[in-house]
Amino acid sequence: MYAPVHCLEGYPVDFAGRAVDDADIFATARAVTDWVRRWAERPLPDSEIDFIASFLAVSTHRDADGEGLDPAVLNVVRDCVLRLDEHFLLRLYDGDESLVGLAIHVQDMLARLRTGQRIDRPFGVDFQLGHPLVHELSVYFSHAVETALGVEIPCAEMDFLALHLGSRLQQLMDAEQQVTITLVVPRFGSVADDAVRRLNEGLHGLAVVERLVTEIVPEVSRRPSDVVVTAVELDVDPSVPVVRISPLCTRNEVDAVRQAVLEERQRAQRHQVWSALVAFTDERLFVHTKSQLDRDDALRTCHSLLAREAAVDDQHLEDVFDRERRASTAFGGRFAMPHSLYMDAARTALAVLTSTRPIPWGGHEVNLVIMMAVSPRDRAVFRDVLDELVRILSDPAGVDALIGAGTSYSRLMETLRELVIG
Repeated sequence: MYAPVHCLEGYPVDFAGRAVDDADIFATARAVTDWVRRWAERPLPDSEIDFIASFLAVSTHRDADGEGLDPAVLNVVRDCVLRLDEHFLLRLYDGDESLVGLAIHVQDMLARLRTGQRIDRPFGVDFQLGHPLVHELSVYFSHAVETALGVEIPCAEMDFLALHLGSRLQQLMDAEQQVTITLVVPRFGSVADDAVRRLNEGLHGLAVVERLVTEIVPEVSRRPSDVVVTAVELDVDPSVPVVRISPLCTRNEVDAVRQAVLEERQRAQRHQVWSALVAFTDERLFVHTKSQLDRDDALRTCHSLLAREAAVDDQHLEDVFDRERRASTAFGGRFAMPHSLYMDAARTALAVLTSTRPIPWGGHEVNLVIMMAVSPRDRAVFRDVLDELVRILSDPAGVDALIGAGTSYSRLMETLRELVIG
């Protein structure tokens, strides 16, 4: 019965060890566990206090209005977020008020680090696998903070920074990836307006009705949106997904539209990934080996492919090693995607290495390595492709198929195309 406490905060069941020595925090944590014990009518283990105390230690709720925030910390956070925006072509910064929670968290984090206090990693490697771009933002932001303030930020703290950065990123990405809808519905009383309202409310920002067609004989192919939602039969195929609804647009029909919107977003993202793969890799950037390699061998091999094609210089390899030291770029699905923290390649290119023998890579073994080198003009490629490519490669059956086809470039790309766009 005590699972709701730590599950809500995302801590693992085997969490142990006190993170802080703040008496007020532990008093509050004990009060919470006492309340839950009375509510559940069951005793709670002492470790629950540590769960809640660690959450309170990193929580910004105590000073959400910014009172007590050191202006110097806010200045550093602002500079680091602006650098993050420029590097990844984002708009995370939206005035200083948008940074208060993150800045308070950084201020509390600095206090913990300078007094030797530590928190356990709350989400483990699964968080990186599920949100690789957010993890990458956190790594870059942490590096900027480390450089500015002369501290070393451990992985556990990076995960909490990722929560702050990821929540803002999700808002931006949802807005940028918004699907457009053409709605075809008769103009009868408030029927059309009600349908628009129900769809906009039910889709929660995933899509927007950009065009309302109320003609008796509609023509929708002149300006097709991403998805067509219609209450009437269409004589002309709009060449986009079509969802049939009733004029009253019921809740179930809104759910069907939502599903079509999600599928359209996924289709567009997958085509974007495939376009990048076709544009930025070729047979000269591919190698298959039967030799036993370690991680560093694999990194040097991929870098040599990129350097041979004049995509990177010697410094790139040092930057890749530096990025790898900060956090592993290997994922649980037998693949790794090493890269530099910097997007300063002479041209964007992807080097692909497949290995018959597993390559030890931290706590993983990988058979597929894709090294990304990104030029300044293609920064959006890294941002837009990373999450979706990792998601595609995280299917164990798909990676097995790739590794099986990885003895030749043509077979690998044919298999990869099938995985990416079907």
